[in-house]
Amino acid sequence: MTIGNTLSAFCDKHESSALVLGAAAAVVLRCAVAVFPHSGEATPPMYGDFEAQRHWMEITTALPARQWYENSTDNDLLYWGLDYPPLTAYHSLLLGRVGNEVVPECFALGASRGHESPACRRFMRASAIASDVLVYFPGTYCAVWGFSAKDEHATGRVAAILAFWLLPPLVLIDHGHFQFNGVCFGLCLAAAGCVARGHRLVASVLFTSGLLFKQIALYYAPAFFFGILAVCVRQSDGLVSGVARVAVTGVVVLATAACLFAPWLLGSEPLPAVLQVIHRIFPFTRGLYEDKVANVWCSISIVFKLGRYVPARLPPPGLAGPAPARA
Repeated sequence: MTIGNTLSAFCDKHESSALVLGAAAAVVLRCAVAVFPHSGEATPPMYGDFEAQRHWMEITTALPARQWYENSTDNDLLYWGLDYPPLTAYHSLLLGRVGNEVVPECFALGASRGHESPACRRFMRASAIASDVLVYFPGTYCAVWGFSAKDEHATGRVAAILAFWLLPPLVLIDHGHFQFNGVCFGLCLAAAGCVARGHRLVASVLFTSGLLFKQIALYYAPAFFFGILAVCVRQSDGLVSGVARVAVTGVVVLATAACLFAPWLLGSEPLPAVLQVIHRIFPFTRGLYEDKVANVWCSISIVFKLGRYVPARLPPPGLAGPAPARA
């Protein structure tokens, strides 16, 4: 019997054990990558995405929610100002509260800028791994479960799940460079699995949550829109029933978004507060390309490289020189 046949037989008989071993291997891989320096380490003044995530934990734990997206003495938006949707802020708040109990000096308001002590690095690395284990791993399992055929061998499911868990780009970006993309992708993958199984309302909550964790999920919005719409049509037995299902789904989406925007919606001036959050998430007034934000304009770059023709910042009047020659 070949090694492949042996592994296939083991997966078919012990699927749960194979997944536990695979999860352990995925965690070990993340730990191995995390040993190396993160992007921007010991490189002032901005340091890198590690510092951005640390700073967001600092801000969200020290300031009330309505001030997270506002420029102030305690919250300089030019220094890694929060520019991801509210669920990222809540995620930062949760991790920051835990971090304040473990390494409080890492999240001291104003005094922790550029803090990179070994204890702080260990906590931040552990928080990224824990986020993957708690959100990304279950999300991928849900996606594979959703798209699996009833008569599919366990080997295929295990292989697909391990391919997601060991995905090199995600591991390198989240645990080398340092980000929390796994949370967004985990929510979106779980939503995809629910769409495949016809659970449109759960899928709507999950995808809206993924979108309001990281706006890059907008890339997937058309697919989810038509996928959920198709589920509504298939599950309806007439025009009225179909319209009702679409309406209920829309209400669920809006209710999910409202819950996540609640601190701003319930304030004394909800409209300006919400618009400020949206302004931070989609920096239209800050240029098509900003130093620290990969925004929706990236999609245009697939066919037309705007960055080659539109300067990120215009020089002051009188200082503009001749355009550099292009290769």
